[in-house]
Amino acid sequence: MLSPSDQKPSVRESNDFEKRNLFGGALTLKVPSQWRDVSNVRQVPDNQEVYQDCTVESGQALHDVGTGGCIIVELLERQKILDEEAATFFFGDLMEANGGDVICGIKKGLGFQQVLEVGKSESKESLAIGSKNLTPELSARVMACTCVGTQNIAHKKGERKLQKASKVRVELCVVRLASVQTDLLITLTMPCAVDGDENENKGHGALFLSILKTLKVEDWSLFS
Repeated sequence: MLSPSDQKPSVRESNDFEKRNLFGGALTLKVPSQWRDVSNVRQVPDNQEVYQDCTVESGQALHDVGTGGCIIVELLERQKILDEEAATFFFGDLMEANGGDVICGIKKGLGFQQVLEVGKSESKESLAIGSKNLTPELSARVMACTCVGTQNIAHKKGERKLQKASKVRVELCVVRLASVQTDLLITLTMPCAVDGDENENKGHGALFLSILKTLKVEDWSLFS
């Protein structure tokens, strides 16, 4: 797993996080305070919450707006697949939605995968799992399936380009809420440099880990 020093955050990815109410406050999550709620500028599906770094500094060109980073929280019907297959399944699904191709194919495009038990438990012993508890604020013990990879993005004709590259680094976490038949999908996409580091998909970055640690279900009736 990458240490925070292996993926240095930009100025726009500082430790200044703000708590956001998702789905009417039923879920909460902290994201960088300068990332905007995309629903304020365009329509977002009811099952999604989307935040993007589109800050503009003085003298900054449109194509160089912010980092282009984007965090999406999505509520999906639980898929009848094994936990070990979940991250790959949703990574491939995202690839199709982006209209691009995974670098070197899905399996080779994924440089990192893991399946972990996360969330709170009444057992003190089970809580002592350190950094492997990616979502310690969840009030239930569930499985989390994660991966990191790269994808090519096909820009649509006439689309306003807010991302700085057609290749993006994708960090993905599927929180499998079996008791409410829901897969909670969290993805962070970040444009890669044109000549990106070949090891850029070898583990989760500090920004994604910081966001995951703040995920909390405030009202479980959301899934009713």
